[in-house]
Amino acid sequence: MTAKYPHDAGAFTQGLFVHQGTVIESTGLYGHSNIRQVDLKTGQVIQQVDLPQHHFGEGITLAPDGKSIVQLTWKARTGYVYDSKTLRLSRSFQFTTTAPQHQGWGITSNASHIFVSDGTAHIYVWEWPSLKEVQRLTIVDHRGDAPRIISRLNELEWLSRQGRAELLANIWYEERIVRIDPSTGRVLGEYDCAELMPGEDGHNGESVLNGIAYDQERDVLLLTGKWWSRMYEISLG
Repeated sequence: MTAKYPHDAGAFTQGLFVHQGTVIESTGLYGHSNIRQVDLKTGQVIQQVDLPQHHFGEGITLAPDGKSIVQLTWKARTGYVYDSKTLRLSRSFQFTTTAPQHQGWGITSNASHIFVSDGTAHIYVWEWPSLKEVQRLTIVDHRGDAPRIISRLNELEWLSRQGRAELLANIWYEERIVRIDPSTGRVLGEYDCAELMPGEDGHNGESVLNGIAYDQERDVLLLTGKWWSRMYEISLG
């Protein structure tokens, strides 16, 4: 860990990413869901857009066009697209994932596609801007004696550095982030995040790791969780 920053302990964090030097964060819970632009060093909210009361916000990502933000909701099968500069709502869309729940959990993107988790072992690949499914990955860990399917995939982040691309995914209720080959779904390794669990925050069963953002300019990961009062910076150098 190279640094830690203040984070809104009232934020039920569902996802975040870095855009033009600030953090864009999505929060959940019915009646409290929003997207917000946050100053990393102070934790102060610069601007915020609330979701309808009946929608539970989930993951968020910058779209491949670099001009749009895509946000999922949990059970409503509805997503939102916003202007990345103003956070003004551009449109909503309907999506499907694993039947019968068709939930939305984590989301990230690369230069051409969007990757979506739904709490199962699957990651869905959508093309942009149609948001239609073009591929489905099943995440499998072959590192042990026998292959293990990895389920409860939650927050996602695309990591591209040193000529190699990976998907990062945290596992709901676990203190680790798995590194995934985005072309095969094979687990490449993992980051142990146990030392970041902030017991002094009144940690309870829902205050879990659930925020991963890669700051490409500084080559660091930013990690936080639901109702955490800090955001942690991890150097990848």
